[in-house]
Amino acid sequence: MAFKDAGERLASDMSEGSNELSSEAVFRERKKYRDVVFPDGMIDNMCDTWGKDRFYGKISPRGNAVLPMGRRLKPLRYTTRGRNFLALNFVADAWRDLAERLRELSDTGIIFENSPWSSPDIHKAYQSTNYDYDEYIKDAVFPVFTEVFMDGEKNTKLRDFNSFMDLFSEYYKDIVLRAGVLTRSAYVESAMASPLCSGLVIELGNDSYDDDFLKIEKYGDFNFNIVASIASQYGFLIDRNVPWRLVADLSSKAMQEYMIGVPIAGIEGDFLNQLDECRQVMRNNPSYVPDFFGYSQIPGFEDVRRHIHAYIDQAGELEPGYPAYYPIKNTSNQQEIASVVFSQAFEETWKTDMDYLSPYFLKIYNSYVGAYPIVSIYLPGDPVCPLGKQITIQREPITTRTIAGASSRYGDRWSYKTFYNIRTEERRKGYSITQDGVNLRDATNIYDFRTGNPASRYTATLRFIQNNFLGPLVNKFLNIRTVGDILS
Repeated sequence: MAFKDAGERLASDMSEGSNELSSEAVFRERKKYRDVVFPDGMIDNMCDTWGKDRFYGKISPRGNAVLPMGRRLKPLRYTTRGRNFLALNFVADAWRDLAERLRELSDTGIIFENSPWSSPDIHKAYQSTNYDYDEYIKDAVFPVFTEVFMDGEKNTKLRDFNSFMDLFSEYYKDIVLRAGVLTRSAYVESAMASPLCSGLVIELGNDSYDDDFLKIEKYGDFNFNIVASIASQYGFLIDRNVPWRLVADLSSKAMQEYMIGVPIAGIEGDFLNQLDECRQVMRNNPSYVPDFFGYSQIPGFEDVRRHIHAYIDQAGELEPGYPAYYPIKNTSNQQEIASVVFSQAFEETWKTDMDYLSPYFLKIYNSYVGAYPIVSIYLPGDPVCPLGKQITIQREPITTRTIAGASSRYGDRWSYKTFYNIRTEERRKGYSITQDGVNLRDATNIYDFRTGNPASRYTATLRFIQNNFLGPLVNKFLNIRTVGDILS
């Protein structure tokens, strides 16, 4: 084991990697950490969210950017200072059992008390991409547009929202997309979106990601091997570069048992109505649900107890698991299992990219015309006025009704065309101007001639663009154990 016992470590087993080093030294120390300290195969349940697994939980089996559905998130137990953290429901259930198992092992002396693994709490979990995306747009994209790009001659070109969009198109093509993104989908696809956005990741520490020495000294202790083995019994992987990061393995039979349940063996919790000191009934909260548990059905794991979700079916019978994930019972194909989980617990972000981006356009435009409501423009001479003349134009703000709804001036048609233009640039599709015209004509045919109300036709048009002109970010199934480095 490269995370050697403290008494066995040599200087050659340590990595001093950190962001404070020179580029050459960082490369050397990071390579040492990867090849010597925490090499491939050191533990069976290892993942690498800095490398080959960086898209895991962020890209669906269809190859599209995804985020977890809010209704599938569940509060986590055993959090630092009792803070409210969330993860996908089955991940929260698995974590509860792992946390309790580690505490039991600490109480019996199997895990040493002075270890970060003895009674771990969650320090980080599901992290909404919306907040980070908002900060990115407001701090990195729009200030450069107003303070750097819109100078001199460009200021005189902005006369209304239409000319603003022309200028902004020039801006994102020439500046933003060289090193950044605009849409939420592209943000999720990028390295800027934390793995925590997936709802599949929890972190048991708040240490610096770049301090290799601390990773070895603090987390690579005597307990590490046994903790890694126990984590696998509950369906968790350990991140090589962030060893306090646990990642739910969707291909793990153990994690799947938290999705579909195991036979109910018993009930925990004082869920019956009690009597107060005057012998009056104290009614429990009707929403209170007792804790159901059973035992793993995986050969070799039969003594592993699992707390599981349960529900009353239409026949009035108590059933274990989450019904949404039940289709995985009928397949052992990992891609089909992943497809079920992603269809039931995640939503593809292309559907709402413009819902998030359009308000920023409105805000930046109104902020700019509010600061510069009048623009002075020189008109060159003509036979009537050979000397030319200077005119002023009053820039008018817009409202949400200007860019929202099928009938607004910048409504559905503007929205799906803008989506097409931005996303094809973000994906570096390289269509010619002629081909762009053909593609947008085909998209417009979907919007104009498909049956249904404007909202359904708009969604169908976005789907057509996504499937036919953008396509998947990756074409390989992102199984945590096999996904490779697939970005060029």
